[in-house]
Amino acid sequence: NQLIAQEYSPRRLALRGCHPRDLISHALAFAEYLGEPPQLNPALLKMAFDTYFVDESVAAEPGS
Repeated sequence: NQLIAQEYSPRRLALRGCHPRDLISHALAFAEYLGEPPQLNPALLKMAFDTYFVDESVAAEPGS
């Protein structure tokens, strides 16, 4: 699966049963917000993944 190979594996994330439901929900919410048809595509799934799995190891600079 492309999502696993490109997103899960490099970040060393464990697969969880709730991830498909949550990622699909996020992707469809992005589609609605962007005025796109409610269908999954790689770009929407990437957006959902990036907002669902936030890299907390990167500290924000003060004032940014």
